[in-house]
Amino acid sequence: MKTQFNASLITALFLVTACDNSSTESESESESESETKIETVEVTKKQADKTEQERIEHIKKSTGKTKSAKSLEINGEKFTSFTTVLVKGSKVYNVQMREPGTVKGSIVVVSTMDVKTLSADLELTSAVKIAKDTYRLLPKQQTNLHEYYHALRKTEGVEVTELEIDYSGKSPETK
Repeated sequence: MKTQFNASLITALFLVTACDNSSTESESESESESETKIETVEVTKKQADKTEQERIEHIKKSTGKTKSAKSLEINGEKFTSFTTVLVKGSKVYNVQMREPGTVKGSIVVVSTMDVKTLSADLELTSAVKIAKDTYRLLPKQQTNLHEYYHALRKTEGVEVTELEIDYSGKSPETK
């Protein structure tokens, strides 16, 4: 009887010890999984930051500029540019979209004014009606498009102004 009692006691202790070890193992596995998830998030964030830096470096190289970026507000979004004057073909970087783009050289406006009245005060190469009250304006070749864009935004009778930017990676068409 005593042997049976000792055997039962040893078995019970073994089971309690085995259960205790399995909870310790699952706790350490859970901690290891948490650490792995944290490391993965940190690595992913580092990769995103590295990708962002690579894109900015690509724009710097493609524009031939190595000085600091100029922050611009265009079409309601934040852009950076490495040139002081935006003209057709200038490279810009859309911060929200994280995409490089090329200024196309035209500005689309929605205006209640007639195109003749609108273009009378502006130096345009052409003005084309593309929809009701909507026109594509092509300023003269060496016009600073960023200043021109902001001047149009302040013009009475012009409801919407949008500087056209190409995100395809191709050069704008030459005319």
